[in-house]
Amino acid sequence: MSITLRLHSCVIIKAVNTKRLKRFIASLPKNSRFWILALAVTLSVNIAGFVQLTIPPGSLQIIRIEQWYGFIALLLLYLAVLASPLTKVIPKLPAKEAYLHARRAIGVSAFYYAFLHVWLTFFKQLDGFGGIKYLNHTYSLSLLGGVFALAILFIMAATSLDIAVRRMGYKHWKLLHRLVYLACLALLLHVMLIGPHYDAAPTALGVLTYLAAAFLVILEALRIRLAIKTRKKQRHV
Repeated sequence: MSITLRLHSCVIIKAVNTKRLKRFIASLPKNSRFWILALAVTLSVNIAGFVQLTIPPGSLQIIRIEQWYGFIALLLLYLAVLASPLTKVIPKLPAKEAYLHARRAIGVSAFYYAFLHVWLTFFKQLDGFGGIKYLNHTYSLSLLGGVFALAILFIMAATSLDIAVRRMGYKHWKLLHRLVYLACLALLLHVMLIGPHYDAAPTALGVLTYLAAAFLVILEALRIRLAIKTRKKQRHV
């Protein structure tokens, strides 16, 4: 009798899980996060294909693909981090809800491109661990910063699903995801040390990066100021 009940329970659980899976798959085309992730993967393939068509095989081809992936990872991470302070400071921002909903997918896409960037750099340019010993102090420090940032982005991506938020609790989940600011600092250090656009005479892209970083810092300062004012008002109520 107990065996029959167990089998019956297993069948019910399997049926419920199947229904949930079907509902999840059916909801994907209606979810902006799905399309952002799909676009990220498609774009990465197209970038690799375009570079391979325009640059002969060799180290320069790998460097160009790796540079594109690194730049897009930095851009996507910036857009993901920008969402919260921008929408707090400008509460009536157009498409605010859509932007905030897409933020996690943008962050996961940033990890995806960062992973491709690190993989190409480490295994194709350096030829694995054997090439580390030939790096000078500046490149070693930059590599360390990049790997540190990638580790944080991995944590962010691994806990980006709604189920992670429910199991951890929003307060603890939010606290964990504040580590992304450390990733931003590590990435900024990474590109400033060895990026071709960030030397003593930065190019237009380098100047734009510094301006974008300054804009983010200003927004964060304004957001903190607004939060302090709100808390003071709540205390006086």
